[in-house]
Amino acid sequence: MKTLEPGDKKRSVKALLDKTATEANFRVRLENEARELTEIGNSFMIRHTETDRTPIKISGHVDYFFLRVFALIRLVLHMTGREAIGSGPGASQADDDFN
Repeated sequence: MKTLEPGDKKRSVKALLDKTATEANFRVRLENEARELTEIGNSFMIRHTETDRTPIKISGHVDYFFLRVFALIRLVLHMTGREAIGSGPGASQADDDFN
């Protein structure tokens, strides 16, 4: 996601989060979540297999991290016009409420 917007990665992330959350308090929390997920990805044996990374041995924990990342990515893609929520097969009223 860091390369969806032009510029270096830090500016790209800032632009994505700015477009995703215009309310200041939510914007801060969204940035904190993005930072936390980056730290998790770098600290645990998810993206890296170096021996100093903490392995995740319980599949439910992997699912938990995955769902947090998925929720952030889905929100960013939707709010920046890169995903059409509520259209196509399987669309529901809940999707319409998200818009």
